[in-house]
Amino acid sequence: MITETIQTIRKKKPAKSYDELLKEIKSLFRKSAAVYVPELCTALAVEHLDWSNEKIKNKVFDDLEGFWSPLTVEDSLPSWIHDPSKVATSKKGWETRNANKVSSASKILAQLEKVDLPPPPPIREESGINDEKLHDLGLGSYGGSDKTIFRVRNDIHEGARLLFKALCDDKNLPDDGDDLLVDFIKPTREYRLGLAMELDKNQRTNMHNVLHCVIEAAEDMIEQLDKADKK
Repeated sequence: MITETIQTIRKKKPAKSYDELLKEIKSLFRKSAAVYVPELCTALAVEHLDWSNEKIKNKVFDDLEGFWSPLTVEDSLPSWIHDPSKVATSKKGWETRNANKVSSASKILAQLEKVDLPPPPPIREESGINDEKLHDLGLGSYGGSDKTIFRVRNDIHEGARLLFKALCDDKNLPDDGDDLLVDFIKPTREYRLGLAMELDKNQRTNMHNVLHCVIEAAEDMIEQLDKADKK
């Protein structure tokens, strides 16, 4: 039996407006991402000791696709994902540091599950998110692999970071105030020469060809970036 009519409901003054409730719910889910994304990364690191940080990150991105946005997931990644030296410290202190956050987020999510929200209004085509908006957000598919623009950009940054570390004796990419030649290239030149000497002729030829391909593609990308800046 229905005890309240629509007219009765409309006469009541709600504690919060629809927009206020929606903003609160979105905020709660962003906060839960900040708790659970690092937890997922740490769990994978513990359960798969042979996995690289890159593999852990890609697994989390793939499994959370459609649940949180890639931007939210990226912002919630733990710092050790980008710095392998912090992995051991992060694993040991993670449970203690986040015990209260995890407990609080679990209670909030449990409460949300009990909230009986009305169904959302139908989305009209003209007000939906079109391909242009998705591209502006970096979420539109791009290229033959159908990766998002955000994912392609992330792959370029991560690939460049790993290649630089491998070529410069595990040094991170320079900051704006660093001198690339003096602080990074010259001090690690003997390291690269020694590495070249460790390789046989076929391996050196193969590495030469691979690096040449990367250099050509990177230089052309720099040209396209300059063209885009001028448009």
